Amino acid sequence: MAALVDLTAFAVIIDAGFGGRSYLAAVATATVGARAISSAVNYAVNRHLVFVRPGSALRYFALVAAILAASSLCTTGMSALLAGHVVWAKVLVDGVLFVIGYQVQRRWVFGRE
Repeated sequence: MAALVDLTAFAVIIDAGFGGRSYLAAVATATVGARAISSAVNYAVNRHLVFVRPGSALRYFALVAAILAASSLCTTGMSALLAGHVVWAKVLVDGVLFVIGYQVQRRWVFGRE
């Protein structure tokens, strides 16, 4: 659900704000805006329904910051490889980051100590 929120917000921001261009500042801005919205949704869902562990917000938002930076940089690079198709680049990059992020959440953010 959060991935759909993130991709939708990203597409709206990149198209409305930057005419679909895929330079780093546009991608980073759209990524930050979309991730701000989707991370709140994702944390609420994961905290209450998936992992059920209180006191995990600091770790979660540290992970969000790392994934946000990786997503911005990698989406910009991938869009160059895909001839400027920035939304498709984001789908590919964030698909890989989803798998990595899930494992980090399971083991470090919400894992038992």
